[in-house]
Amino acid sequence: MPLRFPRICQARPLLVLVLALVLLEVLIALSLYRDWQEKETQFLEQQRIGLETAYRSSVNMYALATDLLFKEVMQHDEVVSTLREGLASADGDLRAAARGKLYRLLYGTYAQLKQNNLRQFHFHLPHGESFLRFHDPAKFGDPLFDLRPSVRIANTEKRAVTGFETGRVLSGFRYVYPIISAGEHLGSMEASVSFRAIRDAMASLEHTREYAFLLRRSSVEGILAEDQMHLYGASEIHREYLVEDPNLELPDSPPPPSDRIQAINKKLARESAVQIGMRAGKAFSVKVSHEGKTWSAVFMPVHDVQNRQVAYVVSYGEAALADYFRRDFNVSLLASAALLAALAWMFGGLLRSRAALEAEKQSLKVITDTVADGLYAMDKEGRMTLLNPSAEMLLGFREQDVLGRIGHDLFHSHAINEHVPKENCPIYRRVSRGQPFDGEEHFACQDGRHIPVEVASRPILDRGEISGSVTVFRDITERKKMESALTEAKLAAENANRMKSEFLANMSHEIRTPMNGIIGLTQLTLDSELDADQREHLEMVKKSADGLMTIINDILDFSKIEAGRLTIEHTPFALGMTLKTLLQPLEVQARHKGLGLALKRAEGVPDRILGDPVRLSQVLINLIGNAIKFTERGGIELEVAPAPASGGRAGITFSVRDTGAGIPTDKLDSIFESFSQADASITRRYGG
Repeated sequence: MPLRFPRICQARPLLVLVLALVLLEVLIALSLYRDWQEKETQFLEQQRIGLETAYRSSVNMYALATDLLFKEVMQHDEVVSTLREGLASADGDLRAAARGKLYRLLYGTYAQLKQNNLRQFHFHLPHGESFLRFHDPAKFGDPLFDLRPSVRIANTEKRAVTGFETGRVLSGFRYVYPIISAGEHLGSMEASVSFRAIRDAMASLEHTREYAFLLRRSSVEGILAEDQMHLYGASEIHREYLVEDPNLELPDSPPPPSDRIQAINKKLARESAVQIGMRAGKAFSVKVSHEGKTWSAVFMPVHDVQNRQVAYVVSYGEAALADYFRRDFNVSLLASAALLAALAWMFGGLLRSRAALEAEKQSLKVITDTVADGLYAMDKEGRMTLLNPSAEMLLGFREQDVLGRIGHDLFHSHAINEHVPKENCPIYRRVSRGQPFDGEEHFACQDGRHIPVEVASRPILDRGEISGSVTVFRDITERKKMESALTEAKLAAENANRMKSEFLANMSHEIRTPMNGIIGLTQLTLDSELDADQREHLEMVKKSADGLMTIINDILDFSKIEAGRLTIEHTPFALGMTLKTLLQPLEVQARHKGLGLALKRAEGVPDRILGDPVRLSQVLINLIGNAIKFTERGGIELEVAPAPASGGRAGITFSVRDTGAGIPTDKLDSIFESFSQADASITRRYGG
């Protein structure tokens, strides 16, 4: 039977009001609950990202340390020659002598490694045999390829391997490097750290959280030596996972979980989401209540060097925000319920009389008639029971012509000029199941036009049963046109930017052709017989032309900058020669203006440094050139001094001082803007 609001209102006005308020409260509660869940999900996802970032940073920190270690070891010719002797010798005594020599050469390095949590230092032969374990020098010669994929990959594929790997005694994070000298493969070098070292590094980044490491049982049982199984215990969270050295028999084992974390683990073991997630090896986060507080537990899967999920890093911490989200939801829900209860109390008095009921009905009619958005209602069979004036205007149908007809067949189009059965309609399917629908669709007008609309549809419940639905929609044709125009504008801007980059690249290539001729002819002239002044002048021409060629190359680099491909070199170079080369042409400019140009080099500045000499020359030439340009009398000084060490690296500070007019304090910010000067008169005096 069609749902007709006027007749029901006449028969059961109080019931209709209660149902409407209940429906509104349900919608508010659903909206508040969805908002609560979304905030909580985002919070847990941030916790997961934080754990992954801390883990990657910690692992990469040790990867950088072992990379530097490998480079330092390979710089010792005696180490390489000793490895070559041990590999070439088939005699056990000679190989033992080489092993002992290598141990003596690198024992100091190993001692330093232990102080930095790099406990295992291991050399292997090319065919996978253990050559020397610094942590257990009496054990060697055992084959490793079958049990240690990292050693096998490093020696067969001759590439560095970094990652987690289970071992016969304990598992760890391995860093294995192939040793190749003069084209000869001498074996590999390995350093490894325990989870405790990784845990300590993560704790230094986030000290408010606790960490645990769980190993998948199947990844350990087939590899461990039988006499080492006592070093592993069952995990409290999942029976398919183990914890390493729970009794703290080894010095590198992490401390046991606190009593609070043990209690949380027992609760996590009862969570089906945890059991399913760990069995599948997925990354996930959950929350658990303990001692009146909410805690978050973040599970990050760890993959070994063969990309198999073999372990979990678990992070625990208080989730104060989750408690706040829950309180906010409860307060908002109570406030909305109180508000609706107040509305029910106020309208209850009015509904005791038919006059008040008719007045309320008329008010509701006025509201629906004046709503700017289209609104229609249908019964549970999808037949139209209401169409407001805005909907009539948008669709071209009259209310009296559509009442009792199937609304889906009248105007609902899922694609231009194409329909699907009502049962497959996403709006009808969700609402008929008691679920809300929010989205975009196409509606067909009476004149055959199709318009895009934004739709919000909600089910109507009568004593727990779905009796119909209410749908609000608005025409979004103009918004779609705007979105299309924005897309076209974006494409046009990207095309213009690409054409600009192509122009810069082509222009720089065209200019380099005559410049190469100038440089070449200058070099040919330099190769001929010249007096001292001519040679000095031509050498300055050659250096200036080379500098100009560098600038032209920088124009080509402009397109690389926009594409994010410009790189800064890190190569060793002589600082003194670089400074002398860039200052020679600048000294000529300074002399022509009657200015002095001095280089002040402080003590402790090394001559051999690591950096990009070309970029350094560019910056200094620009700074000193500007100083010469804007200085009338006096001189310019370039000071080179050591900079304070940062991040374990020393630096050098370059300062340019002149006796010019200077820059007012209130103009300092504007000088970094394109085509700006501190004073407009500078352009008139110096030409920009």
